[in-house]
Amino acid sequence: MLFRSGVFKDGADIYITGSSRNTSNVQSAVYWKNGTVTTLTPVDVARTSLAWDVQVSGGDVYIVGQSYNGSNVSVPVSWKNGVLTQLSVIDAGQNGNALALLVDGADLYVSGYTNSSNVSVPAYWQNGNRTDLPRLDNTKYGSANAMFRDGADLYVAGGSMNASNVIVPGYWRNGTWNGLTALDSGRSSHARGIAVVNGDVYVAGYSTNSAGVRRAVYWKNGTIFEMPPVNSAQDSDCNNLLVHNGSVYVIGSSDSASGDSTPGYWKDGTFVGFSELSSGAQSFLRDLAF
Repeated sequence: MLFRSGVFKDGADIYITGSSRNTSNVQSAVYWKNGTVTTLTPVDVARTSLAWDVQVSGGDVYIVGQSYNGSNVSVPVSWKNGVLTQLSVIDAGQNGNALALLVDGADLYVSGYTNSSNVSVPAYWQNGNRTDLPRLDNTKYGSANAMFRDGADLYVAGGSMNASNVIVPGYWRNGTWNGLTALDSGRSSHARGIAVVNGDVYVAGYSTNSAGVRRAVYWKNGTIFEMPPVNSAQDSDCNNLLVHNGSVYVIGSSDSASGDSTPGYWKDGTFVGFSELSSGAQSFLRDLAF
């Protein structure tokens, strides 16, 4: 069974991360290089591990994800060429997760969250050193889902819950929070992808409208753009974005009238759907590579 995955293209090689059940029926973090699978070393071989993102730099393969330990606690982890590193957390007895990575020269950046008092605290790690990011309400949820480096500036996209228990989408630039406008400020939204191109800041995610329907969206310099759904009464979702040759690709899924989720992407606002194994299945697209 394949869960959320990342994709990276290195020359002619395609790397895809995800998870697969092994012969002991344990969900294991894996990656595929040109279709050949490699299992990643977990914290505990008897527990679940998942790989979320991948990047290749200088011939080295970097992967991040989560791996459960013997106490069934999710540990944020990274792998370099298959070697496991456990990332620091606030409380070793509570869950954490590494969701995205960025290799910039000699620096490895990882974003995700760790838990404190059973609340998710957004964070990023630079070469293993953790920085906890500020939240709108430090007693509420936050998560750091994607990163982008632009010169000396580090951008981290995610969400932060306010005092009204609404998740506000936004991004941190060098640790300073920048909230984004939602379709309905009284309903939760989230940012899951970010890119800076020619000084323009693109952020992608979802925003819930006044009817309670989730919409795939992106923001350019704070202005929100709603992606047309397959069916206006059904949810659409976004997992990432990519800006390529002047076009904006918003990557995710859109539900049909029956509620079936069609994986695909929007190119400049036009949806391109992919076929599914089963018409009743829930499917999504996590990433694209050029």
